Amino acid sequence: MHLFLTGERGVGKSTAIKRFLAEQAKPYQGIQTYMGEVDAQGVQRVYGSAFGKKHDDEAYCIAVRQPGGRPVAVLSAFEVLLWGILDKLEASGGFIVLDELGFLEAEAVRFQEKVFT
Repeated sequence: MHLFLTGERGVGKSTAIKRFLAEQAKPYQGIQTYMGEVDAQGVQRVYGSAFGKKHDDEAYCIAVRQPGGRPVAVLSAFEVLLWGILDKLEASGGFIVLDELGFLEAEAVRFQEKVFT
């Protein structure tokens, strides 16, 4: 079963997910994304990992934002790193939660196929 919540930023999608999961007896896992620090050149990285396992090294970088720009996806990270995390989570059972699918995933075809199958 797939459940998708859509809506504008700030309407409560993440809050609804958290409340739903708090009421479930089944275990859940998922992928989290988070922003890294802005470096001396004004570059900021976006990282991805399994819930509760934050990493801020290049191996987990899924996007890079140059000063004044939007983040640009590191497609290999979606196609290898995040696909692999999903594969492991799927084998473990329970719910798999992805808090967001957005423009960064637009060209990550293999990752999309994993999510939607």
